Amino acid sequence: MMGAAVTFVQAKVLAALCFGLFVGCTLKEPRFNDNPQPIVKPETFSSGVLHTKGVQNVPWWEAFQDPLLHELISAAREGNFSVQEGAARLAQAYALSSEARGLRFPQIELSSPNEYRISPDGRSDSAARAGGSFFWDPDLFGGLQAEEIARRMEVRASSFALQETWLAVSSELARTYFAALEQKQQLQLLKEQVKIDSELLDLVRRNFEAGVVSRLDLLQQQGQLAETKSLIPRTESGLRVFENRIDVLLGQASDSAERLPDTASFPAVSPIPEGGVPSDLLLSRPDLQAKRAALAA
Repeated sequence: MMGAAVTFVQAKVLAALCFGLFVGCTLKEPRFNDNPQPIVKPETFSSGVLHTKGVQNVPWWEAFQDPLLHELISAAREGNFSVQEGAARLAQAYALSSEARGLRFPQIELSSPNEYRISPDGRSDSAARAGGSFFWDPDLFGGLQAEEIARRMEVRASSFALQETWLAVSSELARTYFAALEQKQQLQLLKEQVKIDSELLDLVRRNFEAGVVSRLDLLQQQGQLAETKSLIPRTESGLRVFENRIDVLLGQASDSAERLPDTASFPAVSPIPEGGVPSDLLLSRPDLQAKRAALAA
């Protein structure tokens, strides 16, 4: 009787230890608070805004209301190689996450191999077989769960990395577009100036022939016209450099086609949007969010 009681107590202790070991090995997925409040903030700041929306998801280029810029950025979203690489890495992370989750469920494998044999005397025959197997890992120590959590964190990191890449590509494309637009308008101004200098040269030449002005005035106007013309090739070269850069950002081969029409002009400058406090801007940075998720993984 005494031995049976001891055995029962030992069984209870062993069951409690097993339960504690199982619970202790259970993992929890890290939870991120995207808007932590480490300190009490006042109701208003000098900027007038307490919170701001994540910049990585805002189509900020729409504030310029430039249809050509919208068209270029839409083309870059589909053709830029860096963006495509980031999207492929995100798809890979999703696939690995689904695989890690699937390993926690029972696995059933079915097979049906076919065999085709040829004997030395030239006769042939075939045979077909069917079979299957069943496998399930109960994951008592949480290894598969840890793998699944890590894969989910990798998905989160890849998502933020893609947002970081897209933000960098779109901003660089906008800067290059406006730089090309600047060169385009400078080229137009130079061509107009050449026309004006040519008309002035004709006027000075007539006055020189009439004896109104000296040869010095004629030579000065000829030099002014030549100097203005000399600036055109350099401006055209700068315009071509920026247009080639646009081609690269779009994922296209550089060619001699003009990207900007003659009617292109700078859009009206809109008011600077409220950016919130610096802590909100830091929390909106996708590169920091990606590193945070990678650290958790």
